[in-house]
Amino acid sequence: MLACMQEETSLPLDLQQRLEEAFSPIFFHYPNGLHDRTMWTPRDPRQYIRSWYDLAEWRKLFATEHESLLTKSQVAQIFQMYSQQMNWQPYQKGKKSSYYKSCTEVKLRKLAGSVFIAKAIWAIGVPALPSFAPERRAKPLLDRPKVRSCT
Repeated sequence: MLACMQEETSLPLDLQQRLEEAFSPIFFHYPNGLHDRTMWTPRDPRQYIRSWYDLAEWRKLFATEHESLLTKSQVAQIFQMYSQQMNWQPYQKGKKSSYYKSCTEVKLRKLAGSVFIAKAIWAIGVPALPSFAPERRAKPLLDRPKVRSCT
């Protein structure tokens, strides 16, 4: 993606669609569900970004350098350890492993926006903000009109 931005070329359509699918729910809430994106309200992405940095802390279990890429196996191990540290209620104990996997994925979707993003953070980390990125927006996203329509 960085190469595309530097060369001012466009991303392949399938990659654009995957990025939209992963990040759209972080910035927009679709009251009619993800299949109907004609109506939306803005979300405050700061809650997700804070969670991304918390999730990135789990990388320290395997990463020896800031720039190191973790393997799929290491990411799977982090997922398992993350699941095991969750505060399971008494009625949740003794279930099948698929139950715990599903619950952990729900939590990751709430915290990170998607399971894909959480696992990508564990694999590659959270990118640093570029030097030109402003730390504050001139007008917060939440101060804008609440409901937008694409029609």
